Amino acid sequence: MIVTNFVVLLIYMLYDIQNAFQMYIVLPEIIVLLVLSSVYHVILWLFTRNKKLKSVVKISLYLLPVIMLVLLGILLSKILELPNQQPKLVSCDSKYTMYMDMKDNRWVASIYDEQGKKLYSDDNSDFHGQFNVYWTWDDDDRLWLYNSDDSLVYYWIRARGEWQKICWSTESDKNVHDFYPPKALYPKYK
Repeated sequence: MIVTNFVVLLIYMLYDIQNAFQMYIVLPEIIVLLVLSSVYHVILWLFTRNKKLKSVVKISLYLLPVIMLVLLGILLSKILELPNQQPKLVSCDSKYTMYMDMKDNRWVASIYDEQGKKLYSDDNSDFHGQFNVYWTWDDDDRLWLYNSDDSLVYYWIRARGEWQKICWSTESDKNVHDFYPPKALYPKYK
């Protein structure tokens, strides 16, 4: 059962890893949790070895640590999820939905319409996976992205029926446009 708990926990934790750097952060946690799970199972075995318990009760007790960890992980991920890093983000007027995915160690933004049809995908993304990116919609259906690697700001706008990605960060761009990135785009430390 210890091995089963470990495998389930490992699969769960590895499923959410976005890049290789996160793997180094997760490995010590996996080892500590495996040790704690092993101690729990040995104590459980000592207390239940001479007791006649139904199989369902025994299996539930043995799987309890991994069930609690998975539920805790889900709960914490929802609590700690930043509003400007949600993997699925609907525009203010609900016309478009943006999905942020990790492909080939790069952040890739894809935009869909109300019916779920893909309108745009940033397949040539230059947003490296080891760095944080932050995104949000503004009130005019512009999708904004802040790249923590180079501090550049990009936006996507629908023009002539197609989505275009534009770098907003240069001073000349800032003077050309009469709009600015929403404050919600930036992380709290910025």
